[in-house]
Amino acid sequence: NNNKRTFSDTVTHGQTIDRAMRTSYLNQKNGRLALGALRALSNWANRKLNLYSVLLRRLDDAKVRRSP
Repeated sequence: NNNKRTFSDTVTHGQTIDRAMRTSYLNQKNGRLALGALRALSNWANRKLNLYSVLLRRLDDAKVRRSP
């Protein structure tokens, strides 16, 4: 019967589970941070694109008005 777990085995097992849980928590946290950063970046890029498209539209309007 080889599946008797000693006290030190139990402690090691507990530490392994603890480490795994901590790692998965940190990974989730980092994932959320990364997602947040990506979302902020895409919002910023969208605002810039909107600004540029508005400027381009105004330039086009000005060109149309200037041409006879």
